[in-house]
Amino acid sequence: MKDWDKALENYHRALELDEFMGEAWIGLGTVHEELNNYCKALLYTRKAVDVEPINPEYWYMLGDLLLKMDQKDQALEAYNKVYELDHGNSEILIDISEVLYDSGKAGLAISTTSKGIEEQPENISLYYRLAALLYLSGKEKESLLVFEQAVSLDKERVNEFFDFDTTLKDKTDFTDILNLY
Repeated sequence: MKDWDKALENYHRALELDEFMGEAWIGLGTVHEELNNYCKALLYTRKAVDVEPINPEYWYMLGDLLLKMDQKDQALEAYNKVYELDHGNSEILIDISEVLYDSGKAGLAISTTSKGIEEQPENISLYYRLAALLYLSGKEKESLLVFEQAVSLDKERVNEFFDFDTTLKDKTDFTDILNLY
């Protein structure tokens, strides 16, 4: 059992010493998120971002929190800020594409993921995500080509494709390609 009260007390004590300590603000936000106090978590996480606006980790945490609160547009803004601050972050493009897709913006999710592959051709996760997005958008032939490319580059990470939408496991076209490698 975690002692959340003690953690909260310690973070508040740290802020008494230095009100610009981003780690204490984000700590308060994290504890309140763990306690499902999302409004307080949002308040403290936003304060951490205000105190350290160039910290991509804080923006990422803000995006995740906003997503939990079903504020997709604001979450997307926070994730885009992470990408702006940490262009090499290979995972943020996955998060951005997922929010876009879940918001009914499949075309934008596809173009964002494609752009990510151009910028980070070593990021196999983006290939698998693009293949899934294409398939779910009715572009089966393109999807199969990207999927085969991803499998040829790194078959061990194929679950990233199937985890995005479990119905993809039932598609024999993909298992046929897997069996080739």
